[in-house]
Amino acid sequence: MYARTIKQMIFWNLLWMTVYQMNRGPDLSWTFFQRSFIMIPTTCFVILFNTGFLLPKLYFPKRYFWYILAAVVLLGSINRLLLEFHPLLEAETLMRQGLIRGGSILAPITLSLIGSTLYEVSIFAKDKEQEALDLRSEKLEAEMKFLKSQINPHFLFNALNNIYTQTLLKRDDAAENLLKLSAMLRYVLYDCSVAFVPLRKELEYIRNFIDLFRLKDSAGIDVRLSLDESRPERQVAPLLFVPLIENAFKHSDVETIGKGWVEIMLKNEAQQIVFTVKNSLSANSLSKDKTGGIGLDNVQRQLELVYPGRHRLQIDAGADYFFVQLTLQENI
Repeated sequence: MYARTIKQMIFWNLLWMTVYQMNRGPDLSWTFFQRSFIMIPTTCFVILFNTGFLLPKLYFPKRYFWYILAAVVLLGSINRLLLEFHPLLEAETLMRQGLIRGGSILAPITLSLIGSTLYEVSIFAKDKEQEALDLRSEKLEAEMKFLKSQINPHFLFNALNNIYTQTLLKRDDAAENLLKLSAMLRYVLYDCSVAFVPLRKELEYIRNFIDLFRLKDSAGIDVRLSLDESRPERQVAPLLFVPLIENAFKHSDVETIGKGWVEIMLKNEAQQIVFTVKNSLSANSLSKDKTGGIGLDNVQRQLELVYPGRHRLQIDAGADYFFVQLTLQENI
């Protein structure tokens, strides 16, 4: 603040002295030094008073009428005092035909007042805009963290219980499944702290999720998985597909062998990703929710935050099935 004020004092005084001397030829005169001795501190006072009091107390709080009134009174008072106590300025002013008495004194001071106002207002507007952007960014980040934190804890408990059972039975794949769960937790806690991750990490999480879910039933459940990994480094928002898969497992009755089923497909197309989830729909799900018990609020909000105008979410609920297709356009 003070550094900007000092810079403005220097700028407006140099501008006034340059223009004043250019109008009187290249030779410095004693009148120039006398006038500068009076005008420089006056201009500095006006700029300091304007930036330190008038703007923060009147203009920025939107008390515009009082600001204009105070500025007019300030300029009028300064003009009156200078002409009253400095005859040199008055005599020089009166020598200029066609000028209002005191005009040559008031012009540079008025210019410095208006110029400093415009400059400070532009800085103020820029700071407010940046504050708004920072606030919006912080809000979006907080919302994204909240959305990512809404991972079904029942899956974690079930996975731990299933792995514990495997250890009691001394199953060879118990350690491998424990590593999968560890990788999933590491992905959620650390890798998802950024806005986008490589698609391969998201697909790895999905595969681990399904593998651990299958531990519930040793006879095998009907899950058809097709993941196109042709573009593994393509960037995607983390944990965006998982809620769709969780809902499919929750409402498909997939644990009932021979009855429930889930189909999951991801296609890597030229400029977009197409993710499709289709599942059977049990009567219990329909009784709980007319839309099949599918809670998509989390996904829809995350899409609005991360893919504004670059996503399409299609939903189709039939009598015995539920279909969701999410298309993500690349930011070209």
